[in-house]
Amino acid sequence: MMIDGNRRWARQLGYATAAHGHRAGAAKMREFLGWCDDVGVGVVSLYLLSSDNLRKRDGRELADLIEIIAELADGLSRERDWRVQIVGRTDLLPPDLARVLREAEERTHE
Repeated sequence: MMIDGNRRWARQLGYATAAHGHRAGAAKMREFLGWCDDVGVGVVSLYLLSSDNLRKRDGRELADLIEIIAELADGLSRERDWRVQIVGRTDLLPPDLARVLREAEERTHE
């Protein structure tokens, strides 16, 4: 699942920052994963952040997005019997986000 359009959605609704859209996208992602779980879909891939996002986003928006991703990964690692498996270049991520992602992954692989 690739989440896209949250910034545009927030702008269209008149929100002051894109964080409102990113948080709505994260909430919808949780809902979507619940639906997948309910119907027996065993594996879902979530595309959360690109290297372009890291390079091209405004600093405040990127900070909000990183916080939202960290909250989402941590929360998902504590829900149901879901497993979090990180794929990609975590060495490009801010250290705090990389740490949260590793902890979420480790928690679900115990």
